Amino acid sequence: MAEQRPSREIDEVAKQLDRLLTDAAVNPQNDKDLMLAMSATTEELNVAIEELKVQAIALAEARDSAEAERRRYYDLFDLAPDGYIVTDMNTRITEANTAAGELLNVQPRMLVGKPLTVFFERQTRDDLFSTIRLFEAKTIKRLDDKQMIVIPRNGTAFTASLTLAINYGDKHHRPGLRWMIRDISQRREMEYQIEVHAKQLEQSNSELKQFAFVAAHDLKEPLRIISNYSQLLLKDKSSKLSDAGASYLQVVCESAAKMLSLIKDILSYSTILDSPVELEEVLLKVALTDALEECRLLIVDTNAVIKTKPLPQILVPHSRFVQLFKNLIGNALKFRSERKPVIEIGCTKVGAFFEISIKDNGIGIEAEYEDKIFTMFQRLHSESEFPGNGIGLALCRKIVTGWDGKIWFTSTYKKGSTFTFTYPIKS
Repeated sequence: MAEQRPSREIDEVAKQLDRLLTDAAVNPQNDKDLMLAMSATTEELNVAIEELKVQAIALAEARDSAEAERRRYYDLFDLAPDGYIVTDMNTRITEANTAAGELLNVQPRMLVGKPLTVFFERQTRDDLFSTIRLFEAKTIKRLDDKQMIVIPRNGTAFTASLTLAINYGDKHHRPGLRWMIRDISQRREMEYQIEVHAKQLEQSNSELKQFAFVAAHDLKEPLRIISNYSQLLLKDKSSKLSDAGASYLQVVCESAAKMLSLIKDILSYSTILDSPVELEEVLLKVALTDALEECRLLIVDTNAVIKTKPLPQILVPHSRFVQLFKNLIGNALKFRSERKPVIEIGCTKVGAFFEISIKDNGIGIEAEYEDKIFTMFQRLHSESEFPGNGIGLALCRKIVTGWDGKIWFTSTYKKGSTFTFTYPIKS
């Protein structure tokens, strides 16, 4: 070893000096040669001594550094907010920090030598020992978030999250285990409260949806009767309505029709994600064709031009994509400008999603309405300008978020808009 070399050299020099002194006693006439030899040997001795000094300084520095590192480790160990414990493979404690003592309600120095398992529920100890056997067999080296009930001495039991890892031994110690113990009682209580609230919210949403469905369904029939009888009354020549009365009745008819349309849209919004569509998948091109067919009369009336870029051969949920295309294309045709409507439909692959876009040359959308456009009943124009219930884009967003997609738009006011939504690529 390098640190032993100067010591060996000093031994060799000492032996050499002994030989020279013996030589001098036997041959006193060789004084000159003897002095030269002793001088060289003394110089070697001085060099070896200097090397020893350098090694001594390096050794002292290494010892100080190791001691500082040891103190830093124990400071981190002892001041850690979680309980840290070191045990042998039989769970007998060899070290414990302050937090561990507080959790177990025992002073850390008094924990040393005690089996850690006495602080766990008796019925869970067999399972814990089975886990430790896996560490002994080197099947696992670390285990995270093993949840167990910890019973402090003279204290209240609590739920703890355990992290176990191998504590590799040295030539004096066999391998053991390092334990981190964290009290998660508050976390478990919060998780329980969240679970309770989630169930309550689910129940509330279910009841609200059922109420909306029943209310809307029950409202449709009387509204239809009001609308039908109002129209019959308007057409009845014998009713002898005044011009004002006929005007009032016309308002009733229009209001009933609007209410029926609104109820239909609300029902569609509340039930759109309830219908099972997993077995209704068709090619994207087929869904688009069916949506264009449903919009055919509006396309013909507005003399619109539909341009479709090449579409990938992907399967999509039929009814939902038809609804999406129908709403977005219908929107583009409704909010058209004085120019001839031109709508471009395309699809590109971006990362883990397909991005489907519908671009128009309509009136565009001002930037200030960006946060409102996908909200229910938010209208950017008066009904006299553009009729509708303000649900279409909200319905589109609900459909898209149902498969964890996104929908957004870009627009230049008075020049046109592009609506884009994503659909996940299936593996």
